[in-house]
Amino acid sequence: MRLTTDNTADSIADNTAVSISRMELSSISPDLFFERYQKTGTPVIITGLKVDDWNLEYLCKQLDRQEFLFRYYGRERYQQDKRTWQNIGSGVPLKTMSFTDYAKLLHSHEAHEKDIYLAKCSLKNTKLAENNFFSNISQQLGLKKPIGNVNLWVAPGGHLECLHYDTLDGILIQMHGAKKVLLFPPSQTYNLYPFSIFVHLLRGLELRAWFSTVYPENPDLVAFPKFKKA
Repeated sequence: MRLTTDNTADSIADNTAVSISRMELSSISPDLFFERYQKTGTPVIITGLKVDDWNLEYLCKQLDRQEFLFRYYGRERYQQDKRTWQNIGSGVPLKTMSFTDYAKLLHSHEAHEKDIYLAKCSLKNTKLAENNFFSNISQQLGLKKPIGNVNLWVAPGGHLECLHYDTLDGILIQMHGAKKVLLFPPSQTYNLYPFSIFVHLLRGLELRAWFSTVYPENPDLVAFPKFKKA
């Protein structure tokens, strides 16, 4: 069983995807959020948040010439068997550039062609850190601790982030554009064929064991037969 943020269920590898439940912010109390979702580790889509549109023009004004590390994934990697990959995630080639230079690559579509991605960019030392939006969300959801480690992720249209798991709970806030998310319960990790822990120990951050070697929307069921059960 897998969960998707789409409004309609998809059929993937002869298994049915179930849409994640949606709740209006006005109908969620802190106690309900904790008992039904946070305590049980159940994903939920919260609608009705009053958010600014963090479009490219807005981000350029806020981040301007400030420099960040960008990941160069390359589109060709998604045509390859993941088991042949030499790196993944933050282990891919990195390049430092200003945000405005990245915006130019987005406008020219070079960022799309090379799949250049701003990932896990801390807002701590940027103007965006002054935005009270995140602390307000924390209060509305009744989180016992304020939201910390706020990171920005910016990608060209069509970017694919490979199936992986995070070790901590997270809140994903879509500030602009659209994103499709496919989730599997932790109990299915074995059926998702993560990279070997031995490869992880050998290669370190280049090939981490919390990434799956399967393309979930186009799985090779001969190579990964247990994926049918996920």
